[in-house]
Amino acid sequence: MLYKLILLKYDLDTNSDRRAVSANPHSFVQKYQRLEAIKLNQLVYVKKIIIQPNFIEHLEKYKNEFLMLTQSGLEQDQYKGKYIEKLLANPKQFVHSYQYLEAQGIKPQIYLQKILDNPTQFKQNSQKLKNISLKQPVYIQKVLDDPALIAQFEKYPEVFLDLNRLGLNQCEHIDKVLQTPRQFMLSYRRLKDCGLNTAKYIQVILDDPQQFEQRCQHLEAFGFDLYHFIEKLVNDSTTFDDSIPGMLKLHAVYKKLSEKIAADQLLVRGVLGVGVNIIFKGEKKTVPTGIGNLWNEITDEFGNFKWLDNASVVVEKWKTESHAKSATQQASLSSTLWLSYRDSQTQEMYQSINQLLS
Repeated sequence: MLYKLILLKYDLDTNSDRRAVSANPHSFVQKYQRLEAIKLNQLVYVKKIIIQPNFIEHLEKYKNEFLMLTQSGLEQDQYKGKYIEKLLANPKQFVHSYQYLEAQGIKPQIYLQKILDNPTQFKQNSQKLKNISLKQPVYIQKVLDDPALIAQFEKYPEVFLDLNRLGLNQCEHIDKVLQTPRQFMLSYRRLKDCGLNTAKYIQVILDDPQQFEQRCQHLEAFGFDLYHFIEKLVNDSTTFDDSIPGMLKLHAVYKKLSEKIAADQLLVRGVLGVGVNIIFKGEKKTVPTGIGNLWNEITDEFGNFKWLDNASVVVEKWKTESHAKSATQQASLSSTLWLSYRDSQTQEMYQSINQLLS
């Protein structure tokens, strides 16, 4: 008989299956043919009409929805009918979710299960992404993979909107931002505050956000603004990094000298004492020759600390000179009446310079 062949085809020729069908075999065959007609003659649905003959009505009513479910592989035995029941609980929501994913170019087969497991959360997160104009597929997928990420997108929308604007919203870039969102945001805002939030410079942060932030912190410590040094930082990063150790030492010397000059502790001594003019905080001052020459080499025309590409060379030069000057003996008391001489404070300053440069 035909019903037996159908049961054999699906390996359902058990006593319980035969008993359930034999009560009305003709009806079973008709229902099976209706399954074939709507292309839902998979094992799970054949089982359904054996156990619940009237289930064929649901399958015919929501034929398209069940076909979507089948294409996603969520009708299979391993799910024990879980997603069939979820579909029937809210078929309209099921179709909306499926079509939404398709419209975004996202394969429903991959994400439909996650949507069905928590449809309310998906709906809420989709609306949140829409509210902050991050409704592109890459963000939808990210939130589907990890719903907790919605908090990061809501917290730093301007970063991701700029990634979109600049064509940098590839998955790997978004992942880098999400790995250290706060650190990336600090660097991003540095660029934005200077009007430098362009693809070229944001790409530098994406390549290594930690290194970029460290470089910015060095510039900040030296009193330099990012706007005027961004090209050096980006286009000549090797020279920039190589200069940092020397710049740190020279900046320490600059701060020490600034303290002493401000307190008038570096004065020219002796009747014949000759010093060097420097600019300090907009004013002209005269300081001992060696100190003045050092100051003028590490400052600009306004007396501000300046960048030196040859910082390591300058460090070695003044390390040698400061060592020689700190070792020179002070003049005798009688000679100080007419000659220039190096007083104890200047002598100590050279010792400090030598220590800071070593």
